[in-house]
Amino acid sequence: MIPKLVYSILCAVLFYGTIIAETPTNQTPAGKYDFAKDEYTKLTSHSAAISSDAGIGRELKDEISTVPKLIELRQFSEAELILDQVISKFSELMSDKQKFYVAVRLDSEYKEHLHFIRKQQKKEVIRVHISFADALQLKGYIAIEEKQWEKAIKFFETETFYAPYEVGALSEKGHVMIKLGKLEEAITLYEKAYAIALLRKNDIYESALALRGIGCALIDMGRLDEAIVVYEKSLKIEPGNPLALHELQYIRDKKEEGFK
Repeated sequence: MIPKLVYSILCAVLFYGTIIAETPTNQTPAGKYDFAKDEYTKLTSHSAAISSDAGIGRELKDEISTVPKLIELRQFSEAELILDQVISKFSELMSDKQKFYVAVRLDSEYKEHLHFIRKQQKKEVIRVHISFADALQLKGYIAIEEKQWEKAIKFFETETFYAPYEVGALSEKGHVMIKLGKLEEAITLYEKAYAIALLRKNDIYESALALRGIGCALIDMGRLDEAIVVYEKSLKIEPGNPLALHELQYIRDKKEEGFK
């Protein structure tokens, strides 16, 4: 039996997948903003704003509070030292193999996952503070900045295993897929992120971010008309977003140069 929220996510992915068309056009290179760099700070601050403070290891959240600034200053070694220590401490708290650990931001997501795991695995479910997922995502982001793509994927996939409702991990992995030229995979990840964000109802920023990720992949595929539709859709959710406006102008410039 699939938990109601997970089932809803799957349905939403299928339904909202129609936001892009299926007929590609000629390819054109994308000379765009750096998706990870421009989006990540806003994503993490937004995620923190909607998070519950429940779960084991909540006392560790303050230990990673300085990491985003260190990353901004490109002091990656110092940032990773803090993150490795925090992840190690969480690992110690999550060492019982007879228990199932899950990190979620919202109480409703925890209740859904609790019901699912109890029915499927008969294990005691332990809620982990969401800062564990944040630490993994920050490690992945550093790997992106250092262009260590496979390493970044590992951190985002680990995050998704323990924190299946985290939009950030899906969006950041989507960015890596774009860097690796795996554009269809990138779109699938962004569509999943978009579906989860929609189910959180008030998660306006993350849903618009996921749409911008889809648009980014579509530009790289040369599907400019479809990218315009997606970016315009993102602006209906988050009016005036400068990144979406920049990309729309980039597309129009390319189309004027003869790309269709």
